[in-house]
Amino acid sequence: MGVRGILSISLMFLLGACGGNRRPVQGFPTNTSTANTSWEGAQATSVRYVFREDHFTKLSDFIIPKQTATSCVGEAIHAFRTDGEDYSGTPTAFATKTTADDFAPTYAPAFIKNVSVDMTATYYPETVSGTLQSDACSYRGVANSSLPSPCADFDPVATGLPTTPTPPPPYVSPTPLPSPTPEVAATPSSTPYFEGLGFYRVRDEWCIRQGPIISPSEELTKSRIGGVNIDLDRTQLGASEDLLMVLTYHALDQNASWPSAHASFDRTILEVNLVTTQLAIDLLLGSKQPRPWSDHGNTEMPVQISRLVQLEDPFGSLRSESIVIPLSQNALVDRIRIERVRGSFQLYQVDLYRLGNRE
Repeated sequence: MGVRGILSISLMFLLGACGGNRRPVQGFPTNTSTANTSWEGAQATSVRYVFREDHFTKLSDFIIPKQTATSCVGEAIHAFRTDGEDYSGTPTAFATKTTADDFAPTYAPAFIKNVSVDMTATYYPETVSGTLQSDACSYRGVANSSLPSPCADFDPVATGLPTTPTPPPPYVSPTPLPSPTPEVAATPSSTPYFEGLGFYRVRDEWCIRQGPIISPSEELTKSRIGGVNIDLDRTQLGASEDLLMVLTYHALDQNASWPSAHASFDRTILEVNLVTTQLAIDLLLGSKQPRPWSDHGNTEMPVQISRLVQLEDPFGSLRSESIVIPLSQNALVDRIRIERVRGSFQLYQVDLYRLGNRE
């Protein structure tokens, strides 16, 4: 049935409910935070992620081969201290890792395993498959998979129009006519509303057929794509610990007027979900993009999804939401998933703070 498969109505109910283990799972080991975490910042009690293109891997990074352990698009490579400036200034990064890596990644606190964003521009259709090392992380050539689209990406140009970097040779023969949205029947007519600041963005009109749900309804096919995975190492957190997450983003609705006009039907709805994956770091880094395709189509993962909160801005504005993540209630949760249900938004920053008894 293809890599995504047909998502049943029962799964849709599961996405909005708590519980639902699909297979037996084992608990995580007890806290070992002092055993093997000696790097600078390992025991930091908070961390900041700034969702700008220079702090994540993107498709154009791999035109020139890189010596790196991070060969997929959408991976966070820089983590920041919360006592420095925020996304609007010059945030203070953790120390750069001493391992040889062309991306010069920084360390992060030990309780963070990985942070990534969904990406829908995952390969160049005009370039021969396998030319870029990141091609292995795409669904290129897989039956029933959608072609790349600027639905969920970083905003690199001041015009806001969908663009992609010049693809590298060798080109496929015959060279196809380039199209930024090969899966969208008509070019969206609304005024572009992102201003080339380089932050992570999701544009609802460009997400048709980019989500994990196959359906005759275009609204369903563009839902649940364009989110964030925050994967946690529960062995580095105490059994009684929770987290406080501060999420800063710009939501849109029919009343939004900043930065400029947009489609009248655009309305942002985000969810914060808690997920059990039990995936090791090598599997996290090697997961194909867009990642919701495999997550929703795999009967083994996610093991469990619990909707913690749904965010919908009645005004369409820049906002910061503070959300308590109750990890202590479930020892199996190892992922915080910021899920875009629908609509367009621009994400600026996520801060995480440890709360509670660390023993």
